[in-house]
Amino acid sequence: MLKQLVKALIVTVLMYFCFPATLPDKVALGGWFKCEDHGFWIRVPAEWSQGKVNSKDKHRVAWWLGPEMTEDVRGLGKVSFRARADILWLESKPMGSITMPEKGTETTGKDKGSGREKDEISEEERKKLLNERYGRIRARDFEQWLGNFSGLTGLRMLEKKQTDVAGLPAVEYEFLSKTNRQVNFKHYAVSVNVSGMHEVVFLYSVLENEYRKWNALFQRAVNSLEITSTEKFGNAGASAHDAGRPSAKAAKPAAQYPDILITPHGSYIEGVVQEKHDGFQIELGGESIEVPASLVRDVEYGTPPPFEPKTEKDKERVANGYTRFQDRWMLKSSCVIEIKKARERLREKIDELKKHSDPSNPWVRRTSLFTVETTTSEELLDRYCNVLDELIDTFEEQLKVNVSREASKRKPTVRVFKDYREYLRFSRMPGTGGYFSFSDNTLNLYHNFEDPGFTEWVLLHEGTHLLNFLYNTSFAGRPHWIEEGTAEYFGSCKISTDRWGKLVLEPGQILGNRLVLVAERIQTGKVNKLRKALATDSYQYEDYAYWWSFTHFMITHPRYKDRFLKFYKKLYSLRGFEKIMVGADFYRVTPEESVAKFEKNLGISDWDALQKEWEEFILINMKQVDGYGWMVLGRDLYNESFRVKEKDKDKKKQKQDELQERALDALVKAIDEMGYNKAASFYYRSMVYKEHKEFTKALLDIEKAIELNPLNEKFYQRRASLLYKNGEKNAAIRDMRIAIALNPLDLVLPVILEEMMMGVYVDLSRG
Repeated sequence: MLKQLVKALIVTVLMYFCFPATLPDKVALGGWFKCEDHGFWIRVPAEWSQGKVNSKDKHRVAWWLGPEMTEDVRGLGKVSFRARADILWLESKPMGSITMPEKGTETTGKDKGSGREKDEISEEERKKLLNERYGRIRARDFEQWLGNFSGLTGLRMLEKKQTDVAGLPAVEYEFLSKTNRQVNFKHYAVSVNVSGMHEVVFLYSVLENEYRKWNALFQRAVNSLEITSTEKFGNAGASAHDAGRPSAKAAKPAAQYPDILITPHGSYIEGVVQEKHDGFQIELGGESIEVPASLVRDVEYGTPPPFEPKTEKDKERVANGYTRFQDRWMLKSSCVIEIKKARERLREKIDELKKHSDPSNPWVRRTSLFTVETTTSEELLDRYCNVLDELIDTFEEQLKVNVSREASKRKPTVRVFKDYREYLRFSRMPGTGGYFSFSDNTLNLYHNFEDPGFTEWVLLHEGTHLLNFLYNTSFAGRPHWIEEGTAEYFGSCKISTDRWGKLVLEPGQILGNRLVLVAERIQTGKVNKLRKALATDSYQYEDYAYWWSFTHFMITHPRYKDRFLKFYKKLYSLRGFEKIMVGADFYRVTPEESVAKFEKNLGISDWDALQKEWEEFILINMKQVDGYGWMVLGRDLYNESFRVKEKDKDKKKQKQDELQERALDALVKAIDEMGYNKAASFYYRSMVYKEHKEFTKALLDIEKAIELNPLNEKFYQRRASLLYKNGEKNAAIRDMRIAIALNPLDLVLPVILEEMMMGVYVDLSRG
């Protein structure tokens, strides 16, 4: 069947060098022709009709439709295909690489020409500008473009194997969709050496009923491609971000081996490192930053500092041609060899880090119960696996259930992306930190480097949804109050390490952000009636506070705990409940039905008395709310302000302003009253100040965040935006240079830098 499909597929040619804007007038259909101007070959389909080309695009795309065909696909029966392909034409004048300003050329005063920065832009315009920005992500070669494509579309590479197309050697790529189902969407990359040039032939086919969906994804990815000579980047091993750094001529000669600073979570930062009395100084792209020792796990020096003998015996050994390296004595000549070997091993680790930062090629660990994938680091992968293993043990012990058997059969997939942007492209779920999907047996989230505690809370919360599902895989429509309540109960786990180095989870901790919301309602007399709060079908932010606090109250109260846990098992096993069919395989129970059965099973005759008991429990525990709880509340309310859904623009603005005002109050309380002086708290307060247009305060807070954690590229990006807004364009460019050096894997940062240098940057951040 594959050969028949190949005959009907149409070829897309993606070249290293620029294409002419039009095809020759006379081309043999179905044959190859050579472009004499550039020396490459194109094969034209046997049947085609040309579509429209937008001449205004920087990347010109022409498309052809092939004949419709029907194939007998195993397991699917007769399936209709429409062959289609796109040829990408780059304009004769390609987008140039970014030329970085040399150190010393920046001015300290305000700069003119900060571009088209506006006080207000509409949400529609913001999305349009974001799409334009993502459309300028560059790729150095086809493999890197393939990674960009995966990140943009949410597809993951399933398999890569050698094959042939049109009698030429080729590589076939097969993909999985984000729902873990193999997609009817194949790529064949054919490499042809013609006159010393490199040619990539690109083919794909789609099911007729999925045509529009995959076509739209492909077009988005096509717009992200700029294939060009590797000389543009200085050397074949350079990353895409080297296009945003000083040219080889402008840069100072680099040492054979740069110093490498290794962070506790396994990131590698290359530069020139010097030890200071309280930490380290690292030079990045001509700029130096101070790094406290607490943020550094290790330093590998490209040229280790010379050994300084202190004792007479040491001086004698040095005089005899010996030196000390890695806590042992060796000949100086041997030391040079050992240093080279150590650097090569470290370089391999760094290359591995870059390779696995691609969503199509993550680190993968298969345990007996889970498949865990991440684009962060191997160290964090270990952490996620250990947390999940402990969560399942804690869940089973607390609730007296067994879910391991089902987990070992299904092997759920857990994916942790390295940042929110990557997660959002994959999930298409803005405003979320993670989600579990029972339909495809996957849990997806991202790592929050500003607040790692947030990541672990999401992993535990969504992991509890996964375990609830494994307890009864036919029960898909679970009442919100107990489903989210138990997820928050285990999501609150305190994670510690015992004396043997084993992780220990202690569920049932106080969630300050949830507690404060309910306590505020109680104190102002606006608290919801408990029974109504449990029986609701809504999914508002404040609903979670009621659900968590009530579940926490039930499980921790000695009088209710045993009866509540029995009710949990009865509900999740669907014994004695009115089940509503959802689709062909799943059941649901309405919140009202669950509350009525809860009332009966626990023998509740007076909801007012229970409400009073619950409210007293809330107010008593308020004293446990610390600065972190207030910080989380401020962060959540700020993010919630961008999720307001209101048709009336004035009402929407009013609600947003109210939420942001409450967010600011919570963050001020966390920092100024509770003393929670962490980088994350200043970072989030800076964002709120920015929305309030208090740019001076926003700048002071982000500078404090950088002082506390100078290795977070997002902090420099935030400060660059504020400096640019303030007219300090050159200072903003310096911060973006540091951000790129700290995270060369972020494909968007060089695009933002280019916008700033061209004077057209607009801050598009939200929430």
